[in-house]
Amino acid sequence: MAGDNPINARILGRRYRPGGVSNDNNDLNKDFNVDSNGSIILSSLSTLNTPQQQALFDYVARTDSNPVYIGSNTTLTALISDPTWRLFKFSYDGSARVTQVQATVGAWTNRTTLLP
Repeated sequence: MAGDNPINARILGRRYRPGGVSNDNNDLNKDFNVDSNGSIILSSLSTLNTPQQQALFDYVARTDSNPVYIGSNTTLTALISDPTWRLFKFSYDGSARVTQVQATVGAWTNRTTLLP
């Protein structure tokens, strides 16, 4: 079964299993899932209790459609300098599978400093 083998995607020190099973209910952990192939699934960006929100993606130099940084904010009109963005940085292996996820809260404009 796909959910039986943990992958190395970690956020705030918590292990994720393929299919998005996590071990707590932290809001930062609800913005994405990682499937058994290591692909990112942004399922909860459309299911949060907030009716309007926005997400930003930064691919840096990647050309495989996998973002390095994702930011989400529950305020549709939030400025990129607003310090309430939930920021995620994804690392990938040679097969473009997610191997690590780091997360913090801060301004989208500071993502590379906050998550180097």
